[in-house]
Amino acid sequence: MLMLGIPDKYAMERGGWSSNGVLKSVYQHTFSAERKLVDERIDGFFNDLLRV
Repeated sequence: MLMLGIPDKYAMERGGWSSNGVLKSVYQHTFSAERKLVDERIDGFFNDLLRV
């Protein structure tokens, strides 16, 4: 659900969790393809700052 952009509140309701602690500590993992996109966004942000 994280990869689909589902808000935590809806994921918690669907999974039956009363808090997001379990959701985040047990069920939210990083994925290599998504990690690459995140790294590129972060790098782009800081590269843009350095070009100013």
